[in-house]
Amino acid sequence: MKSLFRAFGLTVLSLTLTNCSLSPEQIASHLESKRQEKNEVPLVSAKGVDYKRLRDLLKAKKWKEADEETYKVMLKVASRESEGWLRAVDASNFSCQDLGTIDKLWVKYSNGKFGFSVQKQIYESLGGTNRTNWGINSGFGKKFGDKVGWRQEGEWLNYSALTFSEEHYVGHHPWFHLCHPCKQEPVVPVYLVPLFTLFSRGSNCGA
Repeated sequence: MKSLFRAFGLTVLSLTLTNCSLSPEQIASHLESKRQEKNEVPLVSAKGVDYKRLRDLLKAKKWKEADEETYKVMLKVASRESEGWLRAVDASNFSCQDLGTIDKLWVKYSNGKFGFSVQKQIYESLGGTNRTNWGINSGFGKKFGDKVGWRQEGEWLNYSALTFSEEHYVGHHPWFHLCHPCKQEPVVPVYLVPLFTLFSRGSNCGA
C-alpha cells in the first residue's frame, strides 16, 4: 500500500513539475486514466491476431458487433477463415494464449457477465465434464441452452432472436456460432460440440 501511495505521489509531483497549470481535477483525471491503462487486458496473440477492434467494441458495450468480431478472430486463430466455421478438432487445438485474451476481454468489459469462462462455469454447474454425452439426443445441450438464454419455450433461437443486452442472461455471449449452419438457422444440440470442446481446451490451458 505504501508503495502505491508513493507511486501516486511521485506521479502527482511529476505532473505538477511538468505543468504547474494543471488543476486538481485534471491531475485526478490523469491518475484515473493511468489506473485504467494499468488494468488493461494485454492484447497478446500466439497467431499474430490484432484484438484492438474487439477490445474497443466491448469497451463501448457493442455486444452484437463484438460477437461478430469474436467469430472472425477465432476463425483467424484457427486458420479457418476460408471455411467459415470451426470443427471440434479446431477447438481442441485452439491457442491457449488467444483463448485467454478473448475471454478476458469479454469478462472485463461485461463485468463478469459474459465470456467463455463464464459459460464454462455454467456448463460445469450443470454437471458438464470432458466425458459428458454431447450427442444430439442427450438433453444436456438443451439444459445448457436454457440456462444461457439460447432457447425459449423449448425451442432453439436463431441468431436474429438473441438479445444483445448486458441485462440479459449470464453467459448469453459470446454466442457459439463456431459451425457453419448456426447463423443461418435455429441450432440443434450437436452444434454445441465445438463450444463444449473449447471449454475442455480452457481447462487444459488452465483457464
